[in-house]
Amino acid sequence: MWSKNIIYVLGISVVSLASGCSGCGEGAAGVSNTSTTVENAATDLASIEEGVKAAASRNEKVTLLKQGFDMAKSGGQAEKAISFAAALVKENESPKEMLSYIAEKMNSGGSKPAAQLMIQGLVDQYGNDQSIAGAKRLLESPILDKDAYIQKIAESVFENPDKYGINFSNARKYVDVCEAHGLAYPNDARSPEYLYKASEIAVAIRTYPKALNLYDWLIDFYPDYEKTPNALFAKGYLLDEQLNKRERAKAAFSSFLVTYPDHELADDAKFLLENIGKSGDEIIKIIEQKREKQAN
Repeated sequence: MWSKNIIYVLGISVVSLASGCSGCGEGAAGVSNTSTTVENAATDLASIEEGVKAAASRNEKVTLLKQGFDMAKSGGQAEKAISFAAALVKENESPKEMLSYIAEKMNSGGSKPAAQLMIQGLVDQYGNDQSIAGAKRLLESPILDKDAYIQKIAESVFENPDKYGINFSNARKYVDVCEAHGLAYPNDARSPEYLYKASEIAVAIRTYPKALNLYDWLIDFYPDYEKTPNALFAKGYLLDEQLNKRERAKAAFSSFLVTYPDHELADDAKFLLENIGKSGDEIIKIIEQKREKQAN
């Protein structure tokens, strides 16, 4: 009998939204307005991003991330710069500098709750270090209980819900805050839990690139977290069903079966791997037919 988990995954109802943290962009300040310059910059950054994915060593990866950060920062592309900076923090490279940059940009760009938590993290870890003085001045008031702070924002996700049953704006704030916690407190026992919860909300509001980033964060940096297998499974499903990335979906499901052969979702992963490309309705129909055969 097939697991009910797969039916649950296929039955998720979501709303449409493009990815990215709310309000972090600087636009193209400091960059030439000619389309050629903008296109060249985008191409260069895209090449660096692809290089990061294909990096053969950590040193190569970090070198490319630093190049990407410097290029995006000097070009006034704050969202890209934040992305590179966050990746460097995960690698524990220049965390004070990178966290300060992210916090300052997010604090002025519409993601203040996340920025405030990140600044508190800087204060908790580095105290009166002069290198964080600029960010520290932005802390409006100390966050004495960060878990209570995050819980309050979590509860706001369901206040004044829209027709999909969720508060769209507050959902994005919650995802941002969970990411901020993961960056500022990477060794905290609750960081993977918050990242997983954020991935669920990211899927619910259809910020799929964000969800994939969160899945990879768990897979790469929290392999021992109890729900990391679920993140890998969900990654495969999302790549197949929502993004039509068949080869990447196959790779995710294959990795799941190799890494977690005895997991409760292993049968479902095998089934989905064998049925890559089929729609949710088609898969549900196949499951129902198999159940009917098993019942007879």
